[in-house]
Amino acid sequence: YNWTKVSPTGFNCGNAIAVGYANNDTTIYVGSGFDLTDPGYLWVSKDLGKTWVKVNGGPTAYLDTTAKNLPILDIAVNPNDNDSIYMAAGSINDNYAFVQSIDGGVTYNYIKVNAIKTFDAVMIKKSSPDTVLATNGREIFLYDVTSSYFEGDKNEFGEYGYNRDGKKGKKQIVVGLLSDIDGN
Repeated sequence: YNWTKVSPTGFNCGNAIAVGYANNDTTIYVGSGFDLTDPGYLWVSKDLGKTWVKVNGGPTAYLDTTAKNLPILDIAVNPNDNDSIYMAAGSINDNYAFVQSIDGGVTYNYIKVNAIKTFDAVMIKKSSPDTVLATNGREIFLYDVTSSYFEGDKNEFGEYGYNRDGKKGKKQIVVGLLSDIDGN
């Protein structure tokens, strides 16, 4: 077997790799970083590693906002949309973040989780991509997302964005339920 190094220039300490295959396109995401001494970054390739783009730094810690560019420990790609990803990020001193991005990692939406340890793994259920599981070494968390769109335009909570129901040009509200393995 012949292996070919396809690491991006400036890449250091790879932790996570995830591949999306939606719409017959192949998108590779790689997360890097080690603790806070080697900042985390999200990289993407759309040509099987021939070229790479550094998309963003790792997320900022959820509880300690001075901890920026957390190491990215795992990535999951929505099987229906290569730009929709979830990431588990954190460092050894329990700074952590669990985030979603609907634009390929350019921006992060923080998902509040009352955990006591860094998230280290995340997965999306292939048959139901609105169901996401994440672990933090001690517990497994279930994140079940749904959305609803509105026909009117007077709702102050609705905003335009990715619509899971495929309704373009409609305001929506995204609702998520997060629980531990016991449903709490």
